[in-house]
Amino acid sequence: MLGDAPREAVDGGFGLDLSVEAAGEAMALVLDEQQNCPFLSVRVELNTSGLQLEVSAPSEAQQSVELIFLR
Repeated sequence: MLGDAPREAVDGGFGLDLSVEAAGEAMALVLDEQQNCPFLSVRVELNTSGLQLEVSAPSEAQQSVELIFLR
């Protein structure tokens, strides 16, 4: 779901631009992963154009974050 979204590099992770329709599924994934990976830092902005999601983590967890969110 998130792997095809436009993305940009942010400090320690990446940012994704998602459609409003994808917001529910994206937030469910964020909440689930936040319980399992408390080291994640997540910033969410929802507006009329969609959901902007930024995910960052320590350098040693970058590969895991990419596997979870960019698959």
